[in-house]
Amino acid sequence: MKTNVVKEMQENLLARDLKLSQTEVREVFKALEETIYTTGKGLDVGEGVTLGCLTVKKKDVPERKGVAKMQEGKETEWVVPAHTEVDVKLRKVVRDKLKEF
Repeated sequence: MKTNVVKEMQENLLARDLKLSQTEVREVFKALEETIYTTGKGLDVGEGVTLGCLTVKKKDVPERKGVAKMQEGKETEWVVPAHTEVDVKLRKVVRDKLKEF
């Protein structure tokens, strides 16, 4: 079954007496995406905030190195440099609710 997320959101908003068109609902999703981006960009490393059902946290990721072994027996070294990234996760209470399915 394919779910139309925009219609689903539209129905959930209507249940809260907010009547929005599908175009407006798409804009709400875009605004959420932009809010996550600007919020994450403004955080200091180690700092996190809650946005409804999401947590947004900025963290340092250490350098990682390894060796990839190919089928031909060839080995290739790889490196992912240390960097800072923004981590977006569902809050635990939401993850627990989803376990019911």
